[in-house]
Amino acid sequence: MDIIQIIQQKVSQLEPNQQQEILDFAEFLAHKHQPVTAKHVIKSHRSAAGCLAHLGVHITQEDITEIRREMCNIV
Repeated sequence: MDIIQIIQQKVSQLEPNQQQEILDFAEFLAHKHQPVTAKHVIKSHRSAAGCLAHLGVHITQEDITEIRREMCNIV
C-alpha cells in the first residue's frame, strides 16, 4: 500500500469537519512550498497591508482612527 492509499484510508474514516481540516492543511502545505517570485514579493509589499498579509494582520481604517484618538487623548 502506498502513501496515497494510506492517507485515503485514514481520511475516509474521519468526520467531514476533520476531512476539511486535512484538506485545509494540505492546501496550506502546497501554498507554503510554492516558489516565491520577485514579482510576487514586490507586488505584495507595495503597501503596509501587503507587508503584513502573511501574518494574518488585518488593520481597518476604523482601527487606525481609534488608535489616533487614543494617542491624542494620552498626550
